[in-house]
Amino acid sequence: MGGEVLLFNLEGNGISEEALERVKSLSFVKEAVVNNSELSVVAENAEVALPEVIELLRSMSVSTAKISIAKPTLDHVFLKYAGTRLETSGRIAEARQVRRMIKSG
Repeated sequence: MGGEVLLFNLEGNGISEEALERVKSLSFVKEAVVNNSELSVVAENAEVALPEVIELLRSMSVSTAKISIAKPTLDHVFLKYAGTRLETSGRIAEARQVRRMIKSG
């Protein structure tokens, strides 16, 4: 996946499909995924991306409770391909399948 992950803990109604698509359309965003009340945005340079993503979320009336920056983990990769978090799914077979997919390119 590369880059860094911006993690937004969302408040209220979360994020609309339109707002998520606008985040994904930003030129520096590699991927954006919502899981429950958390928005994960993968960007090449999180420090550059963060102010623009925050401004976009504010303009779309998306409220955040907490923002953090992290390096991508296996859980982020799994979330991207499987649409659910590895730690909460309990599906080890799916994790193995995702690992095989990643290795095969």
